[in-house]
Amino acid sequence: INTTVFVPTHNVGMNGPTSALKGETKTYTVTSNAPDAVYNWTSTANITGSGNSVDITFPNKGTSIAVSCDVQSDYLENTKTTGKFVSVTIPVMTATMSGPTTVTKGSPETYTLTTNAADANITWTVSNSNDNSIAVSSDKKSAVVTFGITGNREKVNVGVISSYHEDIKNLSETI
Repeated sequence: INTTVFVPTHNVGMNGPTSALKGETKTYTVTSNAPDAVYNWTSTANITGSGNSVDITFPNKGTSIAVSCDVQSDYLENTKTTGKFVSVTIPVMTATMSGPTTVTKGSPETYTLTTNAADANITWTVSNSNDNSIAVSSDKKSAVVTFGITGNREKVNVGVISSYHEDIKNLSETI
């Protein structure tokens, strides 16, 4: 008696996004019709978890970071690979300064920084520091400047550096 053993085709597929922001964690899931599937995930990004669903954190920007999974099955007598390329970007850093452009000598004036950089390294300065004083808030998002002189085109400056955004912004307000 001749017996033919039919081995089904091994079908695999991956679900998960093809874009992420630097530092984001995304979930990827592999489907397989193999009852004994063993999953081996690889990526240059950071993989957490195992089995058919993992979380991947993308610590660096890159245009094509590969996420792949080898699905091995002894029952289906093969290993199939599935994967995606993920584009990792950095959001543009925003920074704006607001405050008065007309001031009175000796009157404290508040200048405010608005930025989306959570890791911002912020530095405030004022021109003619011998004649003008500056007091910076503890979160460095605002500064109170008292002008000892006026009419000399004084400047209030703020510098913002963000490692996450890989950017530097220098803003100034001329008085």
